[in-house]
Amino acid sequence: MGTCGTRGPARYSAALAPGCREAEQRLLKSLLPNADVFDTAVDLASPRCQVSIHSIEVNFDGNSAASAVPLVCLPGYGTGGAIFASCWKYMLERIFEPHGPLERRRLIAIDPLGMFLSSRPPWTPGVDVTEAESWFADSLEAWCKAQGLQEIDLLGHSIGGNIAAAFAERYPQRIRRLILLSPAGLCPEPKGYREKLRNAPWRIRLLFRFWRRGSSPMMLVRCLPRKRGRQLCSRIVTRWVGKAASTMDSDTVAALADYIFHGWTEGRESAGCVLGALLHPGAWGKKPLAGRLPELKIGQLEMIYGERDWMDVRHGNEVANATSQNIDRKHPTVVVQLIDAGHYAHVQAVPAFCQALLNALSDRNAASTWST
Repeated sequence: MGTCGTRGPARYSAALAPGCREAEQRLLKSLLPNADVFDTAVDLASPRCQVSIHSIEVNFDGNSAASAVPLVCLPGYGTGGAIFASCWKYMLERIFEPHGPLERRRLIAIDPLGMFLSSRPPWTPGVDVTEAESWFADSLEAWCKAQGLQEIDLLGHSIGGNIAAAFAERYPQRIRRLILLSPAGLCPEPKGYREKLRNAPWRIRLLFRFWRRGSSPMMLVRCLPRKRGRQLCSRIVTRWVGKAASTMDSDTVAALADYIFHGWTEGRESAGCVLGALLHPGAWGKKPLAGRLPELKIGQLEMIYGERDWMDVRHGNEVANATSQNIDRKHPTVVVQLIDAGHYAHVQAVPAFCQALLNALSDRNAASTWST
């Protein structure tokens, strides 16, 4: 009997996550009813395979919008592209023409490879930071080619900021502006940090041990009874949204909680294991961005933090100071701190975040630090 199998590259279809897809539809129906959703097949060279990258897009009619550089958004760890729906809604109503000063452009949010509704191939990088960066940067580059995008403005939140910076470093020709929202992994692990951890409570030591080995915190939710898992995700989303919950209807908040729950629990875990690859416990960078960002050969770098962010704005200011020494950089690095916002400013403080994004996407930056 002959062998059975396939020749050529392996193929990984869009994630089989019906609950996540249904929750995304509910969320978009509430906030962005005119948004389009796509699953784009892209070919990767290493490993040689075909994968599907999921994206949410808002397109405008007209030649000016079609010719404008698009804004591509990468979500943070444990979230998908639909997390940007609230701020996009605000921008469409207040920021973009004809309601505001910003030229209309294509808006795109993608689920990085291995997360939420993109393909979930086996996570091969383990805890190797270089391999992990290649996993995300190369798949994003393949997606840009498939989309015919020559140049983009790239925004990344938290670990999405880490991924965005790695992409800009490898493919600087693609980047006009790089906007990092509460980026993770800026600084190296401080000296003596591991010694201090030896005196930490045993639960913290156990958590960090699993982190170093590449385990995902989503495993906890997967192991819980379904009802308990839903309750936990609901509490997490309530904390993320904060005071902004008063401006959202209960169905929208429930849809966001379901989106997170199903995104964490459906399908293969895949890139959910990325924490131990990119970051040391405590969110210290394995390949710290602080020394890499000033050397990027891109047009402009913007960094946005919340006042109550667990990412330290002082690290962003240090990057801005280092960047000012780079005579090849045409624009200074702008660091923004948003008052009364935390790590999830794009859902907690939507008006302030969108104002900062307006400044980042325009050419009117006059100061190196701005607060609202």
